[in-house]
Amino acid sequence: MKKHVVVINFKKISSDEAVRVCEKLNQVDESLSDFFQVVLGVQLADVAAVCKSSRFDVFGLVPGTAYGSDSIVESLPSINNPNFRGLVMNHPDHKLSHEAMERYTQELRNAGLDIIACSSSITEAAALSKYRPNFIGLEIKEIIGKDISFSNYCPEVLHDAVAQLPTAVLIGGGIRSSRDLGFVIKNGGAGVLVSSAVVNSSEPAQALNNLLEVD
Repeated sequence: MKKHVVVINFKKISSDEAVRVCEKLNQVDESLSDFFQVVLGVQLADVAAVCKSSRFDVFGLVPGTAYGSDSIVESLPSINNPNFRGLVMNHPDHKLSHEAMERYTQELRNAGLDIIACSSSITEAAALSKYRPNFIGLEIKEIIGKDISFSNYCPEVLHDAVAQLPTAVLIGGGIRSSRDLGFVIKNGGAGVLVSSAVVNSSEPAQALNNLLEVD
């Protein structure tokens, strides 16, 4: 059975705090791993430390700045760590140029790393699909970080994305509960990107357990 993907975006959580949150998330019910692939998205500077502490796959969050003529792959820490699986790029707060996207995705594919390319609309997602990422992260900026449910606010976005895009879709923004996660995976989504509902909780592992308890 193919697992659904749940990306935990650490956003600005970094350094020792990132490791602390990672260690708490390690306490998530192991039986849920039969159904979900949990991925931690952390700052590039924290990839090495989190890889050493995490039982989950780790992706680096690409900042919205280009690396000039330098190779993005050569700049990555822990590239030989088996927990390090790829990059999340083009987040709504960290947009990349098309030239940077083309260069980075080519480098990452050559290195055998996975790519989650984020978009703020289906139109942008369709444009990003030409770079052949493993996943398109479709993030509804209006509800990112707010106490608004995706499945209540704009469920039609998922239906349109699944129908129009050639790439597996992850929904971000408004993933507040197992109801939102269940709606996404039951309607053709490959999974979700979630942040505040988990990492801002006083008990991140319990928050993630609750999210993954889909009927």
